[in-house]
Amino acid sequence: MSQIKPFIAAVIRRCKSFFRSVKRALLWLLGKIRAFFHALLLSIRLLALRAAVFFLSFVSSATYALAASKGAGGFTKATTEITSYQTPVSNLMKAIAAVIVLVGAFNVYFKMRAYVKGFVLNASLARG
Repeated sequence: MSQIKPFIAAVIRRCKSFFRSVKRALLWLLGKIRAFFHALLLSIRLLALRAAVFFLSFVSSATYALAASKGAGGFTKATTEITSYQTPVSNLMKAIAAVIVLVGAFNVYFKMRAYVKGFVLNASLARG
């Protein structure tokens, strides 16, 4: 009988430890599941919001296009107007790109010039 009591106490301690670790694992798993469903719910809400915005913008643009154009003639007119802007917009984009290229080239030139000056200065200091 005296040997059974320590054995039973050891079994009870091990069972308590096992159940604590199982409880921790289940709580961790429950947290992960909760976070997953929370993220899923947010993504579903975001998807529904995007769908609603897309639908409303589509309906309003279609309504506006049909009301303003009065049919297929309006679409043809809009197409010709848009294509008439192609050359000026292309030239404007080329001019903007040229300005960006010039600014970038000057930036590189000044940085290389500062690097060369620093290199020459360091070299002259190294000679003594």
